[in-house]
Formats: sequence, C-alpha cells, structure tokens
Amino acid sequence: MEIPIRENGRVRWVKCSKSIIDLLTSEVKRTNLPISSTEEFDKWYNLYSKKTTKKLAVAYWKKHITEDLIPKIMKHTKSYVDKTEKCYRLDPIRYLKYEKYNDALKAMGYEGGIEGYIERLSDDEIREMGKTSSGFPLNIKDIENWFI
Repeated sequence: MEIPIRENGRVRWVKCSKSIIDLLTSEVKRTNLPISSTEEFDKWYNLYSKKTTKKLAVAYWKKHITEDLIPKIMKHTKSYVDKTEKCYRLDPIRYLKYEKYNDALKAMGYEGGIEGYIERLSDDEIREMGKTSSGFPLNIKDIENWFI
C-alpha cells in the first residue's frame, strides 16, 4: 500500500505496510483524548472569574485537559477563588499550564492573601526580616507594599 507525502511542493507516493496505516487511522479511547468542546472550559472560566488570556487558556484546555482532570480542576478552582483575591490569582493560562490544581492550598500560603500572610508572622519574624540583607522592609506597612 502507498501513502502520499508532500515534499517541496510535490506529492510523492511512498510504500508502507498495512500495520503502519492501521496505526495512523486507528481511534484512541475517548476518555484519553483531550476535550475538544469548550462547554466545560466556559464553566471553569466563569468560576475562575479573572477575565484575561482566554484565547491561550482555551487552546491549552483543548490540547491538554482531559475529562478525568475536570472534576479535580473545578474543585481546586473553587477553593482557590474563595481563598485568593482576584489581584493575587494567576492568569487562567498560567493556572492551567503550571498545573496549580495539583497544589494544596495551605501549602501555597494563599489562605487570606497578604493579610493572612502578615497575620501569621510573629513580631520576632518581622523584626528578623528587617535585619536581613535580602531587601525585606522594616515594618508592617512596608511589608504590605513590598508584596504589591
């Protein structure tokens, strides 16, 4: 059997075995294929509610997000959105691309945003930050501005 191959603008017929043609034309299980519709993406995008990088996020979703990942993504996104202010959230494409839905929210330190971070610091930790040469600010107000 022969198949057409295009080279330098010309079509050339190449012989190949039936097993190769079967491999090229066989269908893969539907559950392993990435999602091709945007219905689930639209639900997630509305839940995420940070309206940036939609084209890139849709393209990534169609290519990489499978049906078995969707419930995990939806569950994590709901918690992530509840615990993270919009201005501190990643853009949708970065959330998907960096697979943030695999991170535990407590481990990421996102609970309560910057206010939650500052509340968790003790006075001694804040003083230690001011003493270091890493550029940390000396007082609470400066700490807030340093994170912005």
